[in-house]
Amino acid sequence: MCRVQIQWRIAAVAILVANVVSCHSSSPSANSPEPHKPVEDAYGVKDHREIQFRDDVATNAPLDEQLVDLVFTDLHGNTVSPRDYVDKKHVVLVVTRGSARYICVYCSTQTSRLVAQYPEFSQRNAEVLVVFPLNAAKDHELADDFVTFVRNKLPPPPPDVPFPLLLDVELKAVDKLGLRQKLAKPATYILDKQGQVRFAYVGETQADRPSVKALLAQLDELNAVPSSAPPAVPADEAKSK
Repeated sequence: MCRVQIQWRIAAVAILVANVVSCHSSSPSANSPEPHKPVEDAYGVKDHREIQFRDDVATNAPLDEQLVDLVFTDLHGNTVSPRDYVDKKHVVLVVTRGSARYICVYCSTQTSRLVAQYPEFSQRNAEVLVVFPLNAAKDHELADDFVTFVRNKLPPPPPDVPFPLLLDVELKAVDKLGLRQKLAKPATYILDKQGQVRFAYVGETQADRPSVKALLAQLDELNAVPSSAPPAVPADEAKSK
């Protein structure tokens, strides 16, 4: 082999080695910023369809909480309160964990199932309010990511969530309800049309939540019993008036 050919082959190998080294050195370093998009499977759940919530639930939290006067903010900056629905609809108030770094797979799955069966709630004269706690207003983008995860769980993804998704900025409602735990414990409340709490359930774990079936059963029971009506006036007393 002539000397020119040998030199050419040595040069070609040198170029190949340089390219390999360049590719490895261009990978993200330990100091590179993490992607903003939260990672859902940090909880070890690979398929959200495997998640089962509880059908057999009963109230396990105080019913005397003044939930009707809580105030939240929707994704457009408007204030929303359960009091807005007094004398109009029952309210199913669902407090999710919120998000510090990861989107909670249990929260997004629970919310997607509420979206899928929202017509069942409407038929029972109930509005669903899902609360997403935030440490600070600057974390607003986490709520947008949450909505994306919820929509993508539904075939096909709906254009929007059909009920209000509310923000609890600085965990004010979470603290009033005693739910603080790495943002919030999962909690579900049902208020009747008079604003009285008729069902309250606080989960012990992230997966410990009422199923949609359980919530619809609670609403059926609520609709079967007349809500706090004024006491009847005795006939003889009515005649004397």
